[in-house]
Amino acid sequence: MMSTSEKRVLMKYETIDNVPTLHLFDEIKTSKKPLVIFLHGYGEKKEENLKLAYKLAMNGAYIVLFDANNHGERQTEEYRKLSNLEKDSLIIETMIETAKSIDRIIDSISCIPFVEISRTALIGFSMGGNIIYYYISKLYTYAISVVIPCISTPVWGNAFRSYAKQNNGASRYFTEERLKEIEINQPSNNIENYRGQNILVIIGENDPRVNIGEMEEFYKRIKQKAKNSDLIIQKDIGHRVTDQSKEAIINWIKKHL
Repeated sequence: MMSTSEKRVLMKYETIDNVPTLHLFDEIKTSKKPLVIFLHGYGEKKEENLKLAYKLAMNGAYIVLFDANNHGERQTEEYRKLSNLEKDSLIIETMIETAKSIDRIIDSISCIPFVEISRTALIGFSMGGNIIYYYISKLYTYAISVVIPCISTPVWGNAFRSYAKQNNGASRYFTEERLKEIEINQPSNNIENYRGQNILVIIGENDPRVNIGEMEEFYKRIKQKAKNSDLIIQKDIGHRVTDQSKEAIINWIKKHL
């Protein structure tokens, strides 16, 4: 059997239904590969998670990274001209539209004979994790096997209330009426739609964007529905994912996908 060190990882760019994607996979096509889709953070682009994606590709997964709506190659000239506050005001719409891209990507990948889409994982960081929470609570065309939302939250209401208080001018966009609408529709309110995937939740103990108490309560609820679950609270860590947590992601994928 060819060792991991002897494998070559191939890379290709492809536009899927107007969504720019980057694919990584090893050259061995005689066995079915699980599909792993990466979702990047706010203000980032698909190439952000290449190092971790490469490691998973070396371990036999078919990787797809793609640009979120209004990010990377999907930014329009009109969007680029907006102020940071105006861009921030569109983040809910950005996340929802990006979540819709997941099914379109899986549809396209399903035509590749050496990829087994019945074994699909979603890995998301920050905004990408929020998108995963929205997808598993609202959309769900495909039965995803593994979900790994990192440094993110399904409790959107309090997060945006804090943002509105801490940023001058933000209350113009995040009015009380809009905040109440966000709270009504936030992913944590739709846990009954969760289909029992293997879920790994990673948060930072000192993350100013994630409420630890809310996440622990959510995890207790989701754990009851999950096939396998784990919660990693990164000690003394803010809004980032440590190398140790990235290794945990790799091990979780190996074990449950």
